[in-house]
Amino acid sequence: MIALQIENTKEFLSLLLEGSEFDTFRVSSCEVTTFVSFVTDGYRRHVSGENADADDRQAGQGSERVLWKELKATIMQMIRSSSVPGTLSLDLYKYMGRDMGSVRIAFVEGRFTVTTGYMQKEFSLDHRGSEDWDDRCQEFFTKNGVIITVL
Repeated sequence: MIALQIENTKEFLSLLLEGSEFDTFRVSSCEVTTFVSFVTDGYRRHVSGENADADDRQAGQGSERVLWKELKATIMQMIRSSSVPGTLSLDLYKYMGRDMGSVRIAFVEGRFTVTTGYMQKEFSLDHRGSEDWDDRCQEFFTKNGVIITVL
């Protein structure tokens, strides 16, 4: 696990909201505050009818999380109205075989930070998978023109 500070906010926001590089990641949580707050747990809802009550909506909760590409247009509309969010917290993950890599993106006090994470399906003292994921994340940002500082 590593923490990275994003130095060029506009380029990073463009990559996140307009590019397709994060589209295959699943959303485990997202919170955005502009002039209103938006919070989601990332679960896909299967609710029909606008008059569905709370019990119906809860029963419609699936076990599948949405892809970032399905949610980013909504987030982009919210952010576009204010150019930069007041706050943004976004947890994305991706399965790689039986393991899972994640990135936690946070915008607080005018700065973006990204924290990587890696979870193995089976317990192991071997940390090569985690180290490889951290390296791949750093390479990804560099390749896409995002200036990072390791914290």
